Amino acid sequence: MFKKILLPVAIALSLSPVAGAVSLDKAGKATGPSIQLIGGSTTSDWPSTVQFFVSGGSACTAVKIASHRYLTAAHCLIDKTTGEVESSAFFGARIYLSNVQQPTTSSGWTFNTLGQVMLHSSYVSEVLSRINSNESTNGAGMHSFDVATFTLQNTTPYPVSEVDFTEVSPGDNITLVGYGCEEKVGESRSGYGRKKAGDTYALAIDAYDNHPGYGAYYAGKAAEVFYHNVVVAAPKLDSSAPGLCPGDSGGPAFKNNKVVGVGAYYSFMDSSGIAYTNMETKLSALAGWAGWTL
Repeated sequence: MFKKILLPVAIALSLSPVAGAVSLDKAGKATGPSIQLIGGSTTSDWPSTVQFFVSGGSACTAVKIASHRYLTAAHCLIDKTTGEVESSAFFGARIYLSNVQQPTTSSGWTFNTLGQVMLHSSYVSEVLSRINSNESTNGAGMHSFDVATFTLQNTTPYPVSEVDFTEVSPGDNITLVGYGCEEKVGESRSGYGRKKAGDTYALAIDAYDNHPGYGAYYAGKAAEVFYHNVVVAAPKLDSSAPGLCPGDSGGPAFKNNKVVGVGAYYSFMDSSGIAYTNMETKLSALAGWAGWTL
């Protein structure tokens, strides 16, 4: 399991966009633990944030939101060829978790037994629609809520973070936490995830207006992107902001120490592999979702 990351083909393709166009892809479904968030700083804080993987499955980030319940991205746990929960994430599967800054082969991990998994129905529907139309399932979160919860059958030694369902406004300060890669999307990495956190801020829908490439790519889509996501600045827009990278998927977006989003996607303006914006699945519209009481 602890091998170099094998990035999905779509992410590799995003490194060579057409000039002036924008590539949009998920923020990482890796087949092994990866390295760290682009930008930001290594941290031992945010103890509710964990790196996790299921035996034979994928590595992602998640946040503990109840005694036995975790929040992550749906694309971390879905089989994108069937629209069902991936086969490795079955009831009773062994799952490994760590909330330390940098776990090693011999320390920092706990293991548990997976309970139930709930994918948001809008994301499943969008993935199935794209499968049936022979379209790429990447970017499905533009039109749906890329979010999932899972339960564990035994307790874990990590604290709980509260979910905040209030609306995020442009300019609000947001902290991203994750265990994704460090330098750019598309690089193979070896080793374990290292926890990093970075501060950024929420953008308004007109953030794309000053960039012709974005305007062309998002024509007719920007409203859907902002309805389903809290869009925040990334390094190519603001060099002080962090950027999502494979392995950060499912990581929490915090506002005032409460979870307001889930790391899901990013967008590019060039072939650098460094994001221009990060897209955090918006939780403010999901207060009534059954996943909270799974």
